[in-house]
Amino acid sequence: MNPNTEKLRKKYIDNPPEGMTSGDIKPVRNLLNSLTGLIRFKFPG
Repeated sequence: MNPNTEKLRKKYIDNPPEGMTSGDIKPVRNLLNSLTGLIRFKFPG
């Protein structure tokens, strides 16, 4: 995984946007990971 992506992910989990908790961020992160894997599978390169 891109180091910048990991850094950004950690930033949002450690310091979520106003009105959100780290618990709100984690399901979104899991969804994005799933979508990224699907895109890589469908469109390798």
